[in-house]
Amino acid sequence: MSGIGKTTIAKAFYQRILNKFQVKSFHDRVSEDFKAHGLDGIQRKLSNSLMNRNIQDWSPSEAAKMRYFVRDKKVLIILDDVDDSIQLEKLCGNPAWFGQGSRIIITTKDKQVLISHGVERRFEVPLLSDVGALKLFSLRALKRDNPPKSHMDLCISFVSYAKGLPLALEVLGLFLNGRGLDAWSGQLSKLGDDLIFNEKIMKTLKISYEGLDPQEKDIFLDIACFFKGEYKDRVVEMLDSCGFNPGIGIDVLVKKSLITISDNMVLMHDLLQKMGQAIVGQQSKEPGERSRLWLSKDIFRVLKENTGTSTVEGIVLDLLASEEVECLPEVFSQMVNLRLLKVHNVRLPEGLNRLPNSLRFLEWRGYPLQYLPLGFHPAELVELIMCHSRIKQLWNGEKKFDKLKIIKVSHSKSLTGTPDFEGIQNLERLDLEGCESLVEIHFSIRTLKRLTFLTLRDCKSLELLPDEIEMDHLEVLVLSGCSSVKKIPNFVEPMEHLWKLSLDGTGIESIPSSVEHLTSLSLLDLRDCKNLKCLPSAIGNLRAIKSLDVSGCSNLAKLPESLGKLEFVEKINLSGTAVKEWPSSIVLKNLKALIFCGMEGPSRGPWHMLLPFRLMPTESVHHSRSLVLPPLSGFRSLMELDLSGHNLCEGAIPNDIGCLSSLVSLNLSGNDFVNLPTSISQLTKLENLYLSRCRRLQHLPVLSSDVDLQVTADGCTKLEMLEFPSNLAKLNSTCFNFINCFGMLEKECYNHITFTMLQRYLKGVPYAGDRYEIVMPGKEIPGWFTHQRMGSEVSVDLTSQWRDNKWMGYALCAVFEVNGSGWELSGVLEVNGKEEYPAPLLSSDVQPVSDHIWLLYVSRGISFGTEWQNSCNELNFRFKSSGPCLVKSCGTRLVYESDVEELDDIGTQSSSKRRRTWWKW
Repeated sequence: MSGIGKTTIAKAFYQRILNKFQVKSFHDRVSEDFKAHGLDGIQRKLSNSLMNRNIQDWSPSEAAKMRYFVRDKKVLIILDDVDDSIQLEKLCGNPAWFGQGSRIIITTKDKQVLISHGVERRFEVPLLSDVGALKLFSLRALKRDNPPKSHMDLCISFVSYAKGLPLALEVLGLFLNGRGLDAWSGQLSKLGDDLIFNEKIMKTLKISYEGLDPQEKDIFLDIACFFKGEYKDRVVEMLDSCGFNPGIGIDVLVKKSLITISDNMVLMHDLLQKMGQAIVGQQSKEPGERSRLWLSKDIFRVLKENTGTSTVEGIVLDLLASEEVECLPEVFSQMVNLRLLKVHNVRLPEGLNRLPNSLRFLEWRGYPLQYLPLGFHPAELVELIMCHSRIKQLWNGEKKFDKLKIIKVSHSKSLTGTPDFEGIQNLERLDLEGCESLVEIHFSIRTLKRLTFLTLRDCKSLELLPDEIEMDHLEVLVLSGCSSVKKIPNFVEPMEHLWKLSLDGTGIESIPSSVEHLTSLSLLDLRDCKNLKCLPSAIGNLRAIKSLDVSGCSNLAKLPESLGKLEFVEKINLSGTAVKEWPSSIVLKNLKALIFCGMEGPSRGPWHMLLPFRLMPTESVHHSRSLVLPPLSGFRSLMELDLSGHNLCEGAIPNDIGCLSSLVSLNLSGNDFVNLPTSISQLTKLENLYLSRCRRLQHLPVLSSDVDLQVTADGCTKLEMLEFPSNLAKLNSTCFNFINCFGMLEKECYNHITFTMLQRYLKGVPYAGDRYEIVMPGKEIPGWFTHQRMGSEVSVDLTSQWRDNKWMGYALCAVFEVNGSGWELSGVLEVNGKEEYPAPLLSSDVQPVSDHIWLLYVSRGISFGTEWQNSCNELNFRFKSSGPCLVKSCGTRLVYESDVEELDDIGTQSSSKRRRTWWKW
């Protein structure tokens, strides 16, 4: 990229190290000299500089003399602004030409020059940081390192405009030097116009552009005007549809530093974009006579006044533009070379007589008419996108569109039918989602051999599909929400590319046995197929399947034995089905998630920092007999098991549950057991245990998690006894939810559980740990909290020694009440008036029926950095609530190592007051 400071850096580096070399030369403007004097001229100039002579003629013998002269000397050569690898071949073709320790430094705007010559050590000059840019601008404009207060805002605005480009900073700074503030403000306002561009800046930046071939220039201008900030894959598709070769073109632009690719997005420096837009703007004063239109004001003017000409190649209207424009029927008649049209909010009260047949890409969101113009037959059209339109029929009869790859008319609620597909055999994507009036699909769709993606999601009136399909390349087929579809087509082999089949929410009663021809199917979604009564035995032949979802299939009562052949399946969801027994013959060794939830709605949810927990509704799906579970020893890969909402009684959970050595999440909410199998203590990888509304549960066994532990036991009203996690002191994060667990309150044990577990946690991970949280019934802030206040806010005054090496973190506590649903509570630390720590969030669908206490500890190891700690005199802790939640009182304490033993004393005192033992170690 020109103007970034390559030459300036090279000169500075040359001056710094030149004394270390016997022979040195700084050869600037190599590309200019090459154009003016040819290869002989640039070789003669370098030879004269190295050998300190002034020969006028050049010959092969002179080249040999130069190489002989430098062969045993330590040489420093800087070749500035090289733009062709042949220049390097003649000037420094082989490192062996030079003596040991020699250095050849090359600057170029084209990375390919270095790659072609085999230069391995390359450095790309970065843009200046905001601090460096402000300093450079101030030096040029004000002759000082930092601007005065009177100029600061304007300086920052100019620096923002330059986006770190030294050339722009230098030019603008020198122009403004010695001028008054009014002149500065006037110049800044001019820079706001995209088509007004400083001549010197543009001339320099344009050097790289002028070196492009015609197609590369077109690609550069399209990106500058239309595609900056878009994903690379999409830009490639768009440019390809316009007839360009984007693979090579984009690579050339990257290597010439005219664009960059970051996170798969096509980016361009703002000033390069302005340069490209200025090049287009200079084509004519009249927008309708320019090749590209991207500014809404220009587009609306051309469309409203009907001033478009044959010069216009592309119109792209920003989707954020909300203004509507009313056009005449002849609005596009003169734009005979228009290849790219992307508009919306265009009204045509008198209709539309013509669309250019030159179009290669057409995107018209909200197209206001029922039909396309009669004479519209764009032979080169690649993409047709008309989402949310009023179109009723794209075209009647067979039309030949050999290059058409994409049709997207989603949410066009008036569309009643599809066109004949015989003439568009290269179609790759067809999106008809949300076309609520669509009744049938033309039978010719079955022969689209190149189609990879087909979605008919929420086409609620659709009833008829072809009897069979044989789409060799189809990868994704979505019929979700097509509630009127009773039968899906037979799959003619081979269809080995289809990996996703979504039939959820359809009215199908069965799956054809031909499904076995989908040999690459990975995801089969049958959610909420209420009429589905059985699965075919052929489903066992889908050996590639990884996810099978039949949740909500309320009439599905039995699983086929052939499921046992799905050796690679990782997730099965049977929630809300009539299945009450898992066949013992089905052993799936690679199954990672088995969701057997008997409840409607969400069955579980995390309740930890930044994420609300969502608890289950009370309604259960009751069946005539209880769920019968097989031995679990064959499911050792299982990571998630959901058995919630089945009213499982004592003994219904297999005792061998402890063999699930990979289990991370276990949901047993909404069941009727009194105790859990003791083998749960063997689940060392368990991080999430959900026991919500297990109203008869009395005892929580020991847990042995290795890293994190979250226990959600809200609504376990009879829970009286629990065993502390055996390795609590080793956990990074520990969260306990005991909302409405009144059995603990009756045993007067909440202080004990709160502080004993906190103490054990702190003894293990005083600095590196994440946090400890617990919420349970309680009415008072414990006296251990040194700073307490009524209400939701408490502050701590800091002494000069507050932050020593024994400071561990801080603890917060709040007593709150809730008088309705939809509540949230968060804790915030404010430092110097700013929220410095992301607020932990407590939220639930359950309403606590009495006052509750929420205690949390946050380690200094994850807290908000250290910069504020030297300048802060006060910490302010605030609880923010929303919905029907009220914080009655709160407290905080900065926690030091000495406080850990005090917690032990509190736990012992609390224990001595209890009437009987309710906890175990």
